[in-house]
Amino acid sequence: MSNFNKIIGVVGGIVIVFFTILMVNKQIIVNIPPIEIPPFNAPSYGSSQPDISSPYFSVGGVRVWKARAGLTTSTTTVCAIQSPIATSTLLSASVVFKKSSTTASTITMAKSATAYATTTPINTLELSANAQGFLIASTSPIIAGTNPKTVFEPSQWIVVGMQGGIGTFSPIGQCQATWEQIVE
Repeated sequence: MSNFNKIIGVVGGIVIVFFTILMVNKQIIVNIPPIEIPPFNAPSYGSSQPDISSPYFSVGGVRVWKARAGLTTSTTTVCAIQSPIATSTLLSASVVFKKSSTTASTITMAKSATAYATTTPINTLELSANAQGFLIASTSPIIAGTNPKTVFEPSQWIVVGMQGGIGTFSPIGQCQATWEQIVE
């Protein structure tokens, strides 16, 4: 074989190797998915949400209980939330009506031994037909002893009742309550 043919063969081989390397590298670069790097200041602790599914949390040995419920229709007891299984004081309770009933109503928030009575009223609200409104109760200062409206024995209820008008009650909204457990 002549030197010329050897040079052509070597140059041809180099060209083939060069284009093969370019094509292989090009495919690898095109097929690499982008890598998402989280921000430096975002530590991961194994949960993607800050929500706590427990009905209570403790800070410094003080236990706080929270609960929320939607409003029930076709009854005079539109919301009932049970207090903690320990003696506790009501920090706050609220009920929000995005829409009240088809008739004017008197809303009563009360403490009760059952989920179906408004035995010890805490707060009341007069609400027009199809109106929006809210009712809030919170702990008031207690000088000495106990306040029967805001101290809950274990497993009592905060109840929201509707009275007045003709027809069925059809409120839309929700209620919630927060208690602080009394050290026993």
